[in-house]
Amino acid sequence: MALKTNTSSPDLETAVNHSDSATLEDKGFLFWQRNKRYILVAMGILSLSVIGYKGSAWVQHYRLHKVQKAFLRAEDSQELIAFAEANPGNPLSGVAYLTAADAEYERADHARAREHYAAAKEILKGTLLGARARLGEGVASLRSGHLETGFALLDVLSNDESAPIALRLQAAYTVALHALQTDRLERYHSQLTLLESLSARGGAFWAAKVRALEVASIPSKKRTTQEGVLSKP
Repeated sequence: MALKTNTSSPDLETAVNHSDSATLEDKGFLFWQRNKRYILVAMGILSLSVIGYKGSAWVQHYRLHKVQKAFLRAEDSQELIAFAEANPGNPLSGVAYLTAADAEYERADHARAREHYAAAKEILKGTLLGARARLGEGVASLRSGHLETGFALLDVLSNDESAPIALRLQAAYTVALHALQTDRLERYHSQLTLLESLSARGGAFWAAKVRALEVASIPSKKRTTQEGVLSKP
């Protein structure tokens, strides 16, 4: 079975659009998915406005405007990365890394996506976008073959009470699914327990996904039981 995890959660849109019980957080997450380019720009600019620069108000405004224009001119991943490297530590650089990582992930360049999600995570630490970068880093780690690192990153996110519930659920679901597909049944069961707890706060969409995952695990449970019987003396 192929691993079907995606940081953009494409099936979330269908579920939210057709579910009367979708939570506000689900709808907010979907809105972000549809408008992320504009939101990323706005949030980065707002962060710059709050943080500001040393010096006079005129210098602050000039520098802010210059960096803002440079960010908006960046169109592709290479230009975004160049912008981020030229403005280290700047909140807009975190946004640039995150945007570039999303594009790299969609092109299946998971190794580079992993690197740039990690860079975005450090700059955007403690924010919604920072949590989004953490999810991306974890999934990209799994996709690029860094399984234990990916599991560890997603485990931490799924158990982080300060993170958005939609991202926590996606992290826990990704770990459970991948663990099931690679016969890591102990890890699968621990994540399933967490999923069952979190899904009560995630609405009908996540409750349905958890039930589907449980059904998918039945063959593995039967195999484990049969192996246990065969191994008895």
